[in-house]
This record gives sequence, structure tokens and C-alpha cells, in this order.
Amino acid sequence: YSLWFIISHWLYQRYFGDAHFLRQEWTLVERRLISLVQCHSNEETGRLVTNDHDWVFIDWTMDGEKETALQILWWYALDCGISLAGKMLVCPSKKIDGRLKKSTINYAITLMKDTQSRLERSFLEMEDVQLGFSRHSHILGLLSGLFTRLDDIASEGEWSNPDSSDEP
Repeated sequence: YSLWFIISHWLYQRYFGDAHFLRQEWTLVERRLISLVQCHSNEETGRLVTNDHDWVFIDWTMDGEKETALQILWWYALDCGISLAGKMLVCPSKKIDGRLKKSTINYAITLMKDTQSRLERSFLEMEDVQLGFSRHSHILGLLSGLFTRLDDIASEGEWSNPDSSDEP
């Protein structure tokens, strides 16, 4: 699987807004996302499940822990997938009946949002959300928007934000 495939599609849409290309590629993107959610994510935590023999393509560290970065990439791919699906809802298409297309896309959005929400909770339930986060994972957390989302949840009182202390 390649989470970057989904992320790259979103970045391309974000900067170029190529609706024709999105319509052309959407079925493949949607199938990959649904397959990852249904077959490769933990139902309780939303985390992407890997096996010992899986190769995780995170090349910035050879000896470091890659699991946290992988889960942040997974969150980012889900976020990008949700955005792409939302864009598909407003893309006119002559090939598919509008109601069928919208119900299928809404199903995908619900599936991704539910998984993403469980994943966010699994990050927040860590005894120390910073524990095990490498410098690279922190950068990815910032770029993906995950830390902004976690801060938003913290401001709603569901999480004790370690950055909100009065200490200098």
C-alpha cells in the first residue's frame, strides 16, 4: 500500500484543482482507501495494522521507531481522502447517476471519518502524546495538520494539552 498515493492526489488537487483528473482517478483512490480502512486498520483504535514482515517506507530513519510516523501518515491519508471525496461530491460527472455516486462517496466519507476519529482518540489516549515521537514524526504531525486537530480537541476539554502550562 502507499499512503503517499492518496496524499499526492490531494496535494495535486489542492494546487491545480484538476476536476477531470480527479474524476478519472477517483474510483482507484476510493477503492484503496476503503480497502485500507476495512482490511488493514484496527477496528478499535483506527490504527493502520502492520505485520513484522511488512516493509514500511519511511526512509528518514534506519534504526529509529517508524510506527508513530506511519500512523501520522495514515491519519494524513485519511484526511486527504476525506477532502478528495468532498471534492468529488461537487464534481459533475456524466458517467454515474448522481444519487448513486453521492451515496457511495458519502459512505466512503463516513468510513474514513470514523476511522480517523478513532485514530485521533488513540493518539490522545497515549499516556504522554510526545512519547516515542521522533523529530521527524513531529514535523510530519505539523505538516499533516494532525497536531492542529489534536489541539482543537484539547481546547474542547477532552485532553490535557502539554503545551498549555504556565511554565516558561
